[in-house]
Amino acid sequence: LHGHHYGLVAVRANRIMQPAPLPPLVPLSGALLAVSSDQVLETLPITGRPDGVKASPDGRYAVVADEGGGNILVYGLSGGAGQIHLAARISRATLQSFYNGVPNPTGDFIEPESIGFAPDSSFALVTIQDSSSVAAIDMTAITLGQEQGGLTPEQIGDAALKSVVHLAHGFRNNVNTATGLKFRGVEPDGVAVSPDG
Repeated sequence: LHGHHYGLVAVRANRIMQPAPLPPLVPLSGALLAVSSDQVLETLPITGRPDGVKASPDGRYAVVADEGGGNILVYGLSGGAGQIHLAARISRATLQSFYNGVPNPTGDFIEPESIGFAPDSSFALVTIQDSSSVAAIDMTAITLGQEQGGLTPEQIGDAALKSVVHLAHGFRNNVNTATGLKFRGVEPDGVAVSPDG
């Protein structure tokens, strides 16, 4: 991470989801680890099933795509290992609220998958794999919520989620009118932001 001497890793039942190698790990259902060389400096349990983690280019935040729980978790990194904290949580219910009026909504198939950041760290994009969508998160709203104080991570997350874009042909049980066959739709498995933002 920029300005720090540790890296971040999300693990799921001892399956490494991001940079390796790691020291031997105790069994975890899910966690965010701050690591340096062969040492785990901090372990933050994640109750869901993390599927991706990415630190912002400025090193202030890490976003975790919690596929199993359907959440997007944002951790504050400014204090370094030992002081990492949950800054914002965008829940499955909050994400589902962006599917009202969408044909063939996916229901419980809200599975955050991968993360991309703007080069200036002002926003993040998170793919919602099984519902063929991309969530846009305003990182400056998270900073403002942290500075204001008195807000829960959920309140900050609600303010930071600006949009969920639904990709064409992305919903379950759509029917191809030419063939009559149902198709599942696209499942975005990665996202990036161009260098010019």
